[in-house]
Amino acid sequence: MKNNKEADELNREELIGNLIYNTGLFQAKWLKENDKKIYDKIIKSEKWEKEFNYYPIEREIFIEVSFDKKGMRYKAIHMHNGSGVVPSLNNQNTWGEKSWENMSTEKIRTYHDGVFE
Repeated sequence: MKNNKEADELNREELIGNLIYNTGLFQAKWLKENDKKIYDKIIKSEKWEKEFNYYPIEREIFIEVSFDKKGMRYKAIHMHNGSGVVPSLNNQNTWGEKSWENMSTEKIRTYHDGVFE
């Protein structure tokens, strides 16, 4: 993997190539600052109440973003769900996905930097 200075010079295809088969784990705050659309989908999702019976606290939400040849997929957990059991992302279904075609090069670079920093 190239250092951040070299990463700034990568083109779109190189950024995508580096991300494929990698995963990033982000706090909701990072997503709020870097991808507000997905942040809003997660925070405002009815899934919290329907499937988990509570509304999350932002600082305790973690989002796993995985990348493949088609684009990215994401899922979220709330670390303290009131049950006393720390949830696992392994047991979560994908909450959403976004294809490479629907992402700007700048957004791809943002995720690249987030995964490899």
